[in-house]
Amino acid sequence: MYTNNLKGPIPASLGNLTNLAWLSLSSSSSSGSIPPEMGNLSSLVELYLDNNLLTGPIPSAFGNLRNLTLFYLFNNSLSGPIPSELGYMTSLTYLSLQMNNLSGAIPASLGNLRNLLELKLYENQLSGSIPNEIGNLNSLVDLELSENQLIVYIGSRPQPVHRTVATERLPQNVCKGGLLRDFTASENQLEGPIPKDLKNCTSLERIFLGGNRLTGNIYSDFGVYPNLYIIDLSHNKFYGELSSSWGRCPNLATLKISGNNITGRIPPEIGNSGQLRRLNLSSNGIVGDIPTELKSIPIEMGKLFQLSDLDLSHNLLTGTIPKELEGLQNVVNLDLSYNQLQGLVPHSLAFRNASLQGNKGLCGNVTGLMPCEQNVLRKGHKNNKIPFVIVFPLLGAAILSLAVLGIIFSFKRKVRYSHFSATVSSFPRPSPGVQDKLRLIMEVASACLNAIPESRPTMHSVSQMFST
Repeated sequence: MYTNNLKGPIPASLGNLTNLAWLSLSSSSSSGSIPPEMGNLSSLVELYLDNNLLTGPIPSAFGNLRNLTLFYLFNNSLSGPIPSELGYMTSLTYLSLQMNNLSGAIPASLGNLRNLLELKLYENQLSGSIPNEIGNLNSLVDLELSENQLIVYIGSRPQPVHRTVATERLPQNVCKGGLLRDFTASENQLEGPIPKDLKNCTSLERIFLGGNRLTGNIYSDFGVYPNLYIIDLSHNKFYGELSSSWGRCPNLATLKISGNNITGRIPPEIGNSGQLRRLNLSSNGIVGDIPTELKSIPIEMGKLFQLSDLDLSHNLLTGTIPKELEGLQNVVNLDLSYNQLQGLVPHSLAFRNASLQGNKGLCGNVTGLMPCEQNVLRKGHKNNKIPFVIVFPLLGAAILSLAVLGIIFSFKRKVRYSHFSATVSSFPRPSPGVQDKLRLIMEVASACLNAIPESRPTMHSVSQMFST
């Protein structure tokens, strides 16, 4: 009877169908309260009442349905607490109560549902702590508790948000069975550390813990997850440096750790995450250069570069933007604003629409930035120094002149005075060592005269070439 337009309340007489094994009224516009008589359907195996207009409480009589394996009540307007009697439904494998107006605490009796694979309670008004008994669900694959009002308790008293919680927090054994794939508890008021067994929970595919007050060392509290493709830890109180372990998560597509207290540098190994599409490390205390390895993903993976969102804004990043990041061909949203970056902005479509404000040292052909030539000249005039765009051509010309003089001087010493008027063809051939030195001088001179300033060698590199 699902997806029909059966308006009105569910008739109590359905409770007389004691041999009924399967009932679906989902998406049928049913309204009103759920009749308690439905608790008489002792043979029922699957019950679908989702996507309706049902109101009122969940009848405690449902606890009599010991053979029920699937119970869908999501996306209604049900209110009141979750009956503790649901803990008697020991055959349940799927319990979906999300997207209602349920309130009160999560009953500890749900820990008796040892066959449960999915427990979805998100988008309700549930409060209190997450019972430790949830850790008894060894078969649990999907635990979703997001967007409630769950908080931390010590004993029977809720803790104010400004106090440090020393005892009961998130259950520390949610992955006890080693099968957990989805763990979502975002947008609550949870404090304290993450569950200890999450570090070695290699079955994880999705983690959503953002929008809480969770703490812990981001470096040591998380491990390597071969199946993980999305993790959101944003807007918590995690601290420490990023681990290179994130680069060893081969399927990682989304990594969000914004709005925490992360420090240190971005590990270059993150560039090994070949499937990475969204990277958000904004609003932390990250320092240092942007690793050029972020661009090397397509070279290492032999695939097109997949990154579409990169947000490193509001950190303490320094240095220049690596020219290699021009390879980010698929980036749609690029935000490097409010750092301490400087120098030329790479020439690519991604950077034309990038958010770069708040970096006083950047220049280039981007809206809001000063052209690099004018910027350099202005700095040179201000500091009364010769700009590099003039120094390198002059240096190249000087080296070239010295090379010519060196050739003439060398030849003149080897030619007798009596033959000074001889033709050039009569000059003796220079030794191989002299030829190598002259060739090096000519190559350096040519490099210093390159039309592209960024391609000219530095003074340090020129010094190294002549010292070898």
